[in-house]
Amino acid sequence: MHDFSDYDAGGQRDTLTLDRALEVLLMSHRVASLESVVRSLLATLAVLLVIMLLAGGLPISGPAILMLSIWISILGLMVIGVFFVTRAERPYAGAGAIVAAAAVWIAYFWRTNPGPFLWPVVFLVAIGLIVYGTRQDASIPNGWLLLLPRFVVGWAFLDNAQNDYTWAFNGGNFLTSANAAVQRGPSWFLEGPFLSGVVVGRPDTWAGLFVSGELIFGLLLALGLFTPIAAWGAMWLSANIVMEKSFISHGAYVDKTYFVVSLFCLLSRSGLAYGLDAVLARNVPAALSSTLVGTMPGEAVATGSHAAQPVGSVAV
Repeated sequence: MHDFSDYDAGGQRDTLTLDRALEVLLMSHRVASLESVVRSLLATLAVLLVIMLLAGGLPISGPAILMLSIWISILGLMVIGVFFVTRAERPYAGAGAIVAAAAVWIAYFWRTNPGPFLWPVVFLVAIGLIVYGTRQDASIPNGWLLLLPRFVVGWAFLDNAQNDYTWAFNGGNFLTSANAAVQRGPSWFLEGPFLSGVVVGRPDTWAGLFVSGELIFGLLLALGLFTPIAAWGAMWLSANIVMEKSFISHGAYVDKTYFVVSLFCLLSRSGLAYGLDAVLARNVPAALSSTLVGTMPGEAVATGSHAAQPVGSVAV
């Protein structure tokens, strides 16, 4: 039953129950357009294809790939943070991006105590700064309902990337899984030659690519940055694991969950809910925004504090 005890006939905001919040969210928020979904898919496929061709054709070691991905993440977030502070006029969101870069540095370069305990705390501070700093741009009522699943699945990939760091040096469990898949037999005609002839022969390279994917796609999802690209990338990683374990296998239930939640983030445009995408949407060209952020052609984007909605409340 809804609680209308604080309702003001003059139209003031009221904190309502969760079922009402869900109802308002579903009625007011538009899902991603087919054009945006296709654009982001093609962009993701192009990026993955180029990366795999370069890594497969050049003698690049797994540690080198992972180190490059780490520094791209750190420097990229710092650049975005400076842009948000100086050009987009969102200093708290910009500070959040810079603090997130510091969290990535701590996660990979401070391996001894208290580093493993410190980086999650620093990263949560970064998320808090971004949520606070994008509140003026989060025009989605009850957007926290979209923020939570996006952050959770992004955090899971990022945490796995930090934990799987050593795979890039010798293949680790990635190589074990690849060998198990070869022994099991291919599930489709290209899988066998690719695994036995390419992946198993250079396990550190492909493990480095996989861990780098967990790092970058997980980081982007958690921050709500380039969310459509990040969601497709996370689904690609999850689909690979599901196919390796077998779709009907109970052991793949976690990866199936990640896949579905990532799909939800793509279709719901969850990066616009207290994510960095909410600010980028009004600072990049419309065609590029459709691909990277998920906005629709001609869609109005919030540009002032009047559009802000406190977390957990709706306007009535």
